[in-house]
Amino acid sequence: MIENKKDDIAYGRMVIHMATGLFAVFFMQVYPLKKENLELLLHISAGTYIFFIEILRLCGNHYWKDIENPEDHPWYGWYKLHNWCVKWSLHIGILREKELEDVSSGSWYILGLYVTYFLFITWIALIAMLSLAFGDPMARLFGIGFKGVKRSWLMGKTIIGAYGFFMTALFVVLMTIILDIWFPFYPSSIGLAGLLLVVGIGVFIGMLSEIYGGAVDNLAIPVFAGKAMQLYYLYV
Repeated sequence: MIENKKDDIAYGRMVIHMATGLFAVFFMQVYPLKKENLELLLHISAGTYIFFIEILRLCGNHYWKDIENPEDHPWYGWYKLHNWCVKWSLHIGILREKELEDVSSGSWYILGLYVTYFLFITWIALIAMLSLAFGDPMARLFGIGFKGVKRSWLMGKTIIGAYGFFMTALFVVLMTIILDIWFPFYPSSIGLAGLLLVVGIGVFIGMLSEIYGGAVDNLAIPVFAGKAMQLYYLYV
């Protein structure tokens, strides 16, 4: 057993997580974009984040740390842009202080969404994305909010956090199945019982990936959840 310490719930990051899930539902199911337009949106989003939040920040940290008077430097404009990006990212919750000198978890999140979309058929990708977008932040909220006891066999995570992940992700995906009445999206050939079983498998594997995925859980959750659903759908 690991003693629980006071943690930061990071509400700003939670909102961003869940907002991307809502965007995914809207642009993939409710008002589906053409494939090429959705891919372009993913390329732009991923590229913008990686350049401004990761590359600019990490290169800037390395370059400016030994310069005493940056205002006298000919590249002072870069310095100001670098500082603004870092402060803005900390303010809205994209970055944490401990991530300033390393690759942020947000990069793994963007990569997870990006890879998942291209690896799996659309409806499986959406379920995997929603498991990440809603399950992951709610696992943290449940674990900290309900003062769950961290367990060593759960890699320092809590049982209540795992429960929060599973139930929230399951609820959100079930809402998209109800939406299917008005916005047909899921394959009718699988049937409702088969679809619910696939969803349950995906959410459960996503939950395990959140627990045991470590620093790259934002990549592991959608990829492993999507792969488990794909294998069941294609071969069982």
